[in-house]
Parts: sequence; structure tokens; C-alpha cells
Amino acid sequence: MNKDKAIAAIYKILPMYEEVVETQSEMVYRAYLAYLSRLSVMVASIDDGMTSMVRGLEALGQDADHDQVRRTVFHMIHVLDKDGERDAV
Repeated sequence: MNKDKAIAAIYKILPMYEEVVETQSEMVYRAYLAYLSRLSVMVASIDDGMTSMVRGLEALGQDADHDQVRRTVFHMIHVLDKDGERDAV
């Protein structure tokens, strides 16, 4: 997975979480958890720390608050950007 696709996939967590909170729909919540599960497999080859963070969000589920999800998403994006800069040198 290239860096831009990885960043887009990670960023997608935030609006999906916001939809879970907004709709309180069980179907939307299950889709969010399924996405996190798939994403943890996709990022496993990129960074073990990211895999742990995605799995952490999955474990927290609806108990995560917006700030936790936002901070985690942007931290993972920062890690990807930082790795991209290092690879470009």
C-alpha cells in the first residue's frame, strides 16, 4: 500500500467513528468495527505500533471518545508522513 492510500485509509476511521456516534446505529457500528479489523491487517506490514493503535480503537469500540479517536488517527498519519520523509532522503 502506498503512503497516500494508507493515509486515506487511516483518515477514514474518523468520519466512520463520527457516524457511529451520530446515528447510534448498530449496523453502522458493526461496519466501523469490521473496517478497523480489516485495517489492522492492512497496516500490519507498515508498522506494528499502528496495528496496536487500530486494534486499541477496535477494543474500545463505542467507549472511545472523539478526542481519543482523533488523536490516534492523526498520530498514525504523522508516523506515515515521518516515515515517508525518511524514505525520501
